[in-house]
Amino acid sequence: AAMKLLTALASVNQGICAGRRTAQRLYEIESITKLKGRHKYYMELLDQRRHQFQNKPMAIDNIICALFKRTFVPRYRDVSSDIRVICMGELGCWIRLYPDMFLDNNYLKYIGWMLYDKDASVRMKCILALKALYEKRESAMKLGLFFYKFKKRILSMTQDRQPEITSECMQLLRLISEHYVGVFSAMEYVFLFQFVYAAYRPMAT
Repeated sequence: AAMKLLTALASVNQGICAGRRTAQRLYEIESITKLKGRHKYYMELLDQRRHQFQNKPMAIDNIICALFKRTFVPRYRDVSSDIRVICMGELGCWIRLYPDMFLDNNYLKYIGWMLYDKDASVRMKCILALKALYEKRESAMKLGLFFYKFKKRILSMTQDRQPEITSECMQLLRLISEHYVGVFSAMEYVFLFQFVYAAYRPMAT
């Protein structure tokens, strides 16, 4: 329940941040055009709206941080793989909902660490969370440091015991290669090309 509350707060705060950026852009536009007959009263309203947005995210961020430390951090390595799967799924959701806060290595590292989990369902959830982020260029461009830190592990997961994971991992690597030039060495490309002949057809394609 606490994690679902955090999800709701993340969604609300991202909306506030988006509203703040919109208000700022409108204010800047009006600042340029006000000499062309724009009414001063409208400028004052926009300025008030800018200031209304300034303090709201900070208050909610404090609640989010507290919930994260009290619910996610103690449970993401829970003995139950079901709990670990929930944690990774929710974290992926938070990153997508509220990238202004969660698309940061302080949070991404948990997904990276859990790529090593002994349970296949946890590893799969991590790969799927990363795929969702790399499908959008805006978020993918902020994942460079994360990828270089966990690149070796992600490459090794193309040889995972579970064929479904190897297939999803190959799709993830394809997305990564579309965003970063020269991300793989010649030897790494040779390693990846061997999977064209994989017996598991989703892996080969």
